[in-house]
Amino acid sequence: MAASTVSVADVLGAVADYADPETGCGALQQGQIWDVKVEGTHVSLTLGLTSYSAPLAAETRDHLADRIRGRLPQVSGVTVQAAPFSRPPKPLGDIGLTVKSVIAVGS
Repeated sequence: MAASTVSVADVLGAVADYADPETGCGALQQGQIWDVKVEGTHVSLTLGLTSYSAPLAAETRDHLADRIRGRLPQVSGVTVQAAPFSRPPKPLGDIGLTVKSVIAVGS
């Protein structure tokens, strides 16, 4: 493989530990990164963001693009498209309430 060649596997490796801004868990492992394409030295992909992360969409796209360029210097351009991502709430506690956030209030 030539030094200037970039594959989809290279891109996936570069983003493997990229954290979702809402949960801090790996976005790739949670299925939030898809449609990864490499055309020459240009990379494009889609990043799914929940409604909680939507206000950070521009910053998150830029951060992910910078991560790819930093880890794959042979990449000349990166396009990150943000898309809605639905993550159902998980059961919480012994009674299994489904919640997205818990806010502790004290007085």
